[in-house]
Amino acid sequence: MRRRILVVDDNEVTTRTFSALLKKLQCEVETANDSARAIEIAATFGPEAVFLDLGMPEMDGYEVARRLRLQPGLENVVLAALTGWGQQADRRRTAEAGFDHHLVKPPEPQSLESLLAGKAHGSPPARENRAGQRGEGAAGYGSRAHQFTHAAFIETVRAGPGEQLAVIHEGHLQ
Repeated sequence: MRRRILVVDDNEVTTRTFSALLKKLQCEVETANDSARAIEIAATFGPEAVFLDLGMPEMDGYEVARRLRLQPGLENVVLAALTGWGQQADRRRTAEAGFDHHLVKPPEPQSLESLLAGKAHGSPPARENRAGQRGEGAAGYGSRAHQFTHAAFIETVRAGPGEQLAVIHEGHLQ
């Protein structure tokens, strides 16, 4: 069964890159590059999980998460913050906004696979337990995660166990 995933980030390279990774993991993926479009797509696409950037213009990821939780049929969608912000205060804010997970860019492929496998096996959201976990993505790098390039994200994917998932070159997936 293919998992339905929505990826939301105002950076188009991020959405393309992350979408390519998730498709290699056999997911059906939709993307949005702004908050309003994300809410529209979520209502019609009915994702099982949403990977959501926090620092977006117009409406930040925290507000998008709150609004998604209020939509009929999306109350139990798995929400994962996918962000460069990894301090404890950031993790606390994501939990308070209704996120189930907090992944710091670039996320470890194993963390993604575990998160997706947990949803695939029907594990219920546990916001109070998952949002503050460390060891996901670049946890421990804190605000320095902003310095990672999208190419570094792809290198992390390539360095993980298993096959090469995607290669980025001058902003284009190959």
